[in-house]
Amino acid sequence: MPVYDVPPDARFTCQQCAGCCLRWHVYLTPEEHERLRAHDWAAESPRLAGRVLFEEIPGAGRGAPPIVRLGKIEGACAFLEPDQLCLIHKTMGLEAKPGPCQQYPFHFAGTPDGVAVSLDFACSAVLADEGVPLADDPAELTAAARAAGLVQLEGPIPGALREQLQLRPGQPLHWRNYRALEAALVGVLRQPGLSLEQRLLVLDRLLHAAAEEHGRDLDAPSQAFTAWTAALAADGYASLLADLPAPSPSPMRQRAVLAPFLAALEQQWQTWGTGGGGLGTRLVLAIIITNGVGPLPLSSFEATVDQGRMSRTRFPQDDPALAHLCARYVTSLLHRKTLVDGTDVFQGFRYLLLSFAAARWYAVARATLAERAVAELDDLRLGIRTVEKGLGHAVGLRTGPTQRVLRFLFGRVGSPATMIHNYYTAGSVS
Repeated sequence: MPVYDVPPDARFTCQQCAGCCLRWHVYLTPEEHERLRAHDWAAESPRLAGRVLFEEIPGAGRGAPPIVRLGKIEGACAFLEPDQLCLIHKTMGLEAKPGPCQQYPFHFAGTPDGVAVSLDFACSAVLADEGVPLADDPAELTAAARAAGLVQLEGPIPGALREQLQLRPGQPLHWRNYRALEAALVGVLRQPGLSLEQRLLVLDRLLHAAAEEHGRDLDAPSQAFTAWTAALAADGYASLLADLPAPSPSPMRQRAVLAPFLAALEQQWQTWGTGGGGLGTRLVLAIIITNGVGPLPLSSFEATVDQGRMSRTRFPQDDPALAHLCARYVTSLLHRKTLVDGTDVFQGFRYLLLSFAAARWYAVARATLAERAVAELDDLRLGIRTVEKGLGHAVGLRTGPTQRVLRFLFGRVGSPATMIHNYYTAGSVS
């Protein structure tokens, strides 16, 4: 049985809100499909008579078998009953549900130390920080790990991170050094007395300082590097706070970098339940978002937002409640191993900032649609939920071509600081 690395403040208890059963694709293994379709579900719930309970979509690659997922009725899982409970669960028990349903909202990442555990912020209980601390009652975690095949696992964890990672392309980073670096990043996010923008800017500065001062010595476990990160923490990261970059008045640069990411998220909502879409869909959306004027159809919200009004909507980023939620979300992305998920740490950090900036963007869009001049906490919650659900379904976000585009945009159009700065201050211009 592997060792689980659980954040000490992680908490979750299912509130039975059914949010995870709405507008979500749940893919089945052949065994799950065979077992579930053999049951007479119309006898259990007459409303299912004549309904499509399982959808087949083309597999990836020529000649690949079709992929099967649970069917939907008006955007909700076909098996979600009017009482907001799962018919499969009620009829057959928890362990009969598809693996993704049993695992949600847990993320598991195999590492050289065991399994890193994090929570999905599309879950309303996780967003609200509700439930029992996982350290006190690991029942939910154990059930999810069992569904993921981890409880009885012996030997190496399939797909686990290797000990040799990359800080930047061609710059090796040993896992032990990455652990020290990640701990420092989390420490910055939890640093009291700093604004959210300051904390995020210090994250960027910390990565560059690690690469420039220790980059040549990180291919093997380094006590000097660990001592350096510990000294930074003891000093409250004061040396990294000097002369932080001031906001640059270029919302268009931010939109230009963020647009392909948003377009990829929106595309999966636009093609909901269909096989349509493609590169052309993303390109059109990205151009409209970059321009930042005129109406923008958002399939995620099933509404059209006025981008001109968005530029006049304020996002109070330093509001304690909003800043706290943003910091919790970014910290969760670190625990999820976003920085080393198939790429180098610097590139992973760009993905992290894109997720943060996209959540802020969606929060502003939602406030604009509600005709509010200032985004509120519920707007941010919906923004984060939209990003999280999008990340679960968007295709191609970490492919080689996408990563090359990302490197170009961050290198030539907008730096990480561009994504961190908050341009929704109700006084910015395009």
